[in-house]
Amino acid sequence: MSHEVTTNIRFQCPECSAPVSVDAEVPAVDYSYDRLSDSLSEDYIELECVHCKATFEAHVQNSPSHCAVQLTKHPDVEVEADDAPWPASSPEDEYWLNDDVPQNPFNVFEDAFRRLGDIIAEYGVGGRGTLPHSADVINRMVYASAIGAMEAFLSDTLVNTVRKDNVFLDRLLKGDNELSKISVSLSEISGNPFVVMQRTQTHLASLIYHNLAKIGNLYKVVLNGVEILPDPELRKRLMKAVLTRHDIVHRNGKDKDGAEVGLPTALVTATIDDVRTFVTHVNSCVTSALIAAYKERYGPSEGAIDEMSVM
Repeated sequence: MSHEVTTNIRFQCPECSAPVSVDAEVPAVDYSYDRLSDSLSEDYIELECVHCKATFEAHVQNSPSHCAVQLTKHPDVEVEADDAPWPASSPEDEYWLNDDVPQNPFNVFEDAFRRLGDIIAEYGVGGRGTLPHSADVINRMVYASAIGAMEAFLSDTLVNTVRKDNVFLDRLLKGDNELSKISVSLSEISGNPFVVMQRTQTHLASLIYHNLAKIGNLYKVVLNGVEILPDPELRKRLMKAVLTRHDIVHRNGKDKDGAEVGLPTALVTATIDDVRTFVTHVNSCVTSALIAAYKERYGPSEGAIDEMSVM
C-alpha cells in the first residue's frame, strides 16, 4: 500500500520572488526492498506560493537519507526540503517510532556531550591520538553527531513533557495546526482510551527535529509562550550548524557549490558548546514548566518540589 509523508519545502517564488515555506505531502520511502539504495520513491506534486498564489509542479525524490525537490519548469530555483524517511502508515504501525523514550533525555545528552568532547580532543585535527590521516573525517563525524544528539534530546524531551501532564498535551492539540486536523472516531476512543496520546506521539515521532524554527514553535505552544532560543546570535549559529550538518551528511562534507566545508577543531568544539548551551536552556525551561504544572495541580504544600520529582 502506498503512503505519504509530510515535509517542509522552502524556495524563492519564481513569480513574486518572495520566500516560500510550505508543508507538503511527498511519496514515502519504500522499505519493502532488500537494499536501501532501491527504496527511493518519486512523484510529481504541486506547490503553491502563499504570497502570490502561483502554483508550481515539482518533482520529488525521497530516499532514506534525503528528500530532493525540483520545480519542473524552474530547474534553476534552489529548493530545500527536510528529510522525510518515515512512511506515514496507520498510527498503530508508527507507534513504535518513539515508544522507547528515555526517562531523562538530558542525562543521555550529557553523556554524548562528554564522549564527543573526548573524541575530538583525542582524535580530531590537532588531537593527541594516532589517527592523523582520519582527523578531518572524525571532525565531521563529531560535528554531525552533536547535531544528532541535539535532535534526539529535543524529540525525547517534547514527547516526555506531553506525557507528563495533560495540560501540555491540551496546549499541543489546540496549538499545532497539523494535530488539530486529525480526527478520531468515537469507536476508536471506545476501543483504545490512549488513542489521542498515541496519535500525538506518532506525529511527534515523524517530525524533523533539526528544523529549529518549527520545533521552537511547538515548544513555545507546549510551554505556554516560552521561547527556547531567545539568544538571536546563538539561534543564528545553530541554524548555520544545521545547514553544515546537511553538507556533511548529504554531500560528504562539501557545500552546494562543491567546495569542501572547513571544520577546524576549534569550530567543532565551539558548536558542541553551543549545542550544550541550547539543550541546557531547553531542559531548564521544561523543568520550570513541569514544576509549575505540579504546583498548580497539587499545591506547594505537598512537600518539596524539585527537578527530580517532576522529571
